[in-house]
Amino acid sequence: MYYKFTAKLFISLLFLMAVSCNDPDKDENWGAFVLSSEFDFTSSSIVGYNFELKTYKRFPSGDDPVPDIILDKYTLPGGEIFPGFSSPSNDAGFALVSESGALVEALEFFDTYQEFNPATALSPSTDTIKKFQVWVLKNSMENYIKMVVKDILYLQNVSGDYIKVSIEYYHQDDGTPFFEKK
Repeated sequence: MYYKFTAKLFISLLFLMAVSCNDPDKDENWGAFVLSSEFDFTSSSIVGYNFELKTYKRFPSGDDPVPDIILDKYTLPGGEIFPGFSSPSNDAGFALVSESGALVEALEFFDTYQEFNPATALSPSTDTIKKFQVWVLKNSMENYIKMVVKDILYLQNVSGDYIKVSIEYYHQDDGTPFFEKK
């Protein structure tokens, strides 16, 4: 009897996980990841993210392709640190398209933001990034990615201070500036 109960519980949990992961409002171009500014002294590199491959990549590593985005840690003369993005794979880069006071507002803007104006100036690196901002990145493959900064954590380990940034994104993989579900 114990085994039947355990099996039913296990099957129920699997079903709930499958249902909760299948969000009808998301498609294959949607994703989420966490970037860290933590430097790996063993490999003398940092880990970034590549949107085309939907995976983390080390930079520098000598491998192709390089990340589309990495998280930089800037330090002010007084020791205060702040995060910024850079794109080692291209010269186009980033544009800030929205700043909100709360995550709900930022996600609402992110979800409804459908078109980036290609005439907007892009920069290969950003100024200070903050929670609840929405950014657009044009990567080296000439594709547009909209990103919302969901959270920023300031951390410390034996190697020093570092930052982690939680990002949700939509990757338009057809070269157009339109963020429409497929």
